[in-house]
Amino acid sequence: MLGGPGDRRLSRLRLLPAGLLAGVGVAGMHYTGMAAMRMPATLHYDAGLVILSVAIAIVAPWIALWLTFHHDGGARMAFGALVMGVAVSGLHYTGMAAASFVPTPVDAVVPMGLTPPRLGMVIFALTALALLIALLWSVARSRQRPRRPA
Repeated sequence: MLGGPGDRRLSRLRLLPAGLLAGVGVAGMHYTGMAAMRMPATLHYDAGLVILSVAIAIVAPWIALWLTFHHDGGARMAFGALVMGVAVSGLHYTGMAAASFVPTPVDAVVPMGLTPPRLGMVIFALTALALLIALLWSVARSRQRPRRPA
């Protein structure tokens, strides 16, 4: 059975959302970091390069996952990791090429966003929530599997 226990292949049904989630996550981290920069400049983007960077971030993880789960041999994991590294660096450099910074007068900079302590609390809360969801999902899945006799 494709995707069953002992089968290292990843079905298309699981491959597509896994690659999409990985790519959107990497792109989200990059562009969130870009938006969080505080500087005396206005940030503008070239829409075409932004789209290309997100496409790289989504397509490369699909390829990396496919390589990792559909090819035998000792090097498959390393090659999949290399492709994933290309995804991250390709997104980053393409995303940076999409960005242009227009200087603004220092007195025109308006502080915005969260203070460092509040940002830390938000990050902690979201991380704790993500871990709790993963734990609950794992417990629910483990209860669905039939128990093996000891």
